[in-house]
Amino acid sequence: MVITNIWVMMHDENVYPDPFVFNPERFTGTNPQADPRECVFCICAGQHLAETSLWIQMVLPLATVTISKAVDEDGKTIEPKVEFTTAIVSHVEPFQYQITLRSLRNLALMRQILPDTV
Repeated sequence: MVITNIWVMMHDENVYPDPFVFNPERFTGTNPQADPRECVFCICAGQHLAETSLWIQMVLPLATVTISKAVDEDGKTIEPKVEFTTAIVSHVEPFQYQITLRSLRNLALMRQILPDTV
């Protein structure tokens, strides 16, 4: 069995300069960097289904809620400390954040689409 370390591949500074900086523009323009989907999905048959499913899962929350940094009891912003677990599969360590519903209409939409989770 071969387990590829995708995290290392996606953070290779020779391929992606400043890999820890969020910069979507790196994949557009006259000299775009390598498309990470080609490495992650290895051009698999289910790539389009996976991308579409991920898109829907990301867009629904972004369209209906505001996700922001948490604030303390004095109203000051709490800067999250970005840390990752170290294992075969790496995850972001828990951190504080704030989710605010944009409207009650959005709550009804989320309950319609995700009835068992909202």
